Amino acid sequence: MKRTIKEREAKRRLEITARFQADGKALALPRARVHYTPELGDEIAGLIANGVPIEDSVLNGAVLALGVANRIGIHPSTFYDWKRQHPDFSESIARARTESAHRIADRMLALADAALAEPALANAVRVAADILKWQAAVRNPGTYGERQRVDVHAQVDDLGDRLRRARERVIQHDDNA
Repeated sequence: MKRTIKEREAKRRLEITARFQADGKALALPRARVHYTPELGDEIAGLIANGVPIEDSVLNGAVLALGVANRIGIHPSTFYDWKRQHPDFSESIARARTESAHRIADRMLALADAALAEPALANAVRVAADILKWQAAVRNPGTYGERQRVDVHAQVDDLGDRLRRARERVIQHDDNA
């Protein structure tokens, strides 16, 4: 019995869905073309504020976590196109990234607790904390970025002294002429 392309695709989608459900993960199935709306922008901002990356997290070909783009059924490049085309969306994404930095900082505290409870995990926790710290700094540099200290030491001559020396040069020049 020959199957049509649609039947094969439907079977493949069911298999993928079953695999994700068995792992307790959600899966966004392909759907009709998605168009930007302010409500969808708010949904995306909420996902980003919760720390969901734009693209899927993949390790050795296996999807570890679905990204924002896959969850709402768009290609990642569409997300960036929308940011360029819709200033309000771009602003809400910037706010969401700032908020996500605070959540990342909270995750680092939870990791510290895990390392204290299980010292054998200390190295893995250190690596994860470094990555999270970098992410927090990128997402909210004002709060979590490295502080740069700028010391300015300038010697300012007395203005009166400078004027006096200039007058002396003028007088010497007039005397020599």
